[in-house]
Amino acid sequence: MILVFVCDCVLRQTYGIPCACKLARYDLGMIPLQEIHIMWTRLTFSNVSSTQLEDQLSIQRELDLVLNHFKDIDIVGKVIIKQKLLDIVRPLMTSMLSLASKIKTKGAPKSH
Repeated sequence: MILVFVCDCVLRQTYGIPCACKLARYDLGMIPLQEIHIMWTRLTFSNVSSTQLEDQLSIQRELDLVLNHFKDIDIVGKVIIKQKLLDIVRPLMTSMLSLASKIKTKGAPKSH
């Protein structure tokens, strides 16, 4: 009789990294790369200074693009862009309204 072990560990299924039952098979510190999901093998940690990181995370260029586009469009476009910006910075102040009355979603209209 052959016993087949199927690993259904959450770490393996969710993150693609070996769990304890897989790690027990290998020498200490020697995990084959094919056991790790390809996403994790492409991660890099570089020596980026905080000023370089701030430059990479800056949105000034994008804001300038939005502002230039805003200047060139009509009133309706300006209202839409303004509302979308408000949705980003103040999500609790949404332009969406709740329905005044409940809408029937089941059953076909009855014909006479």
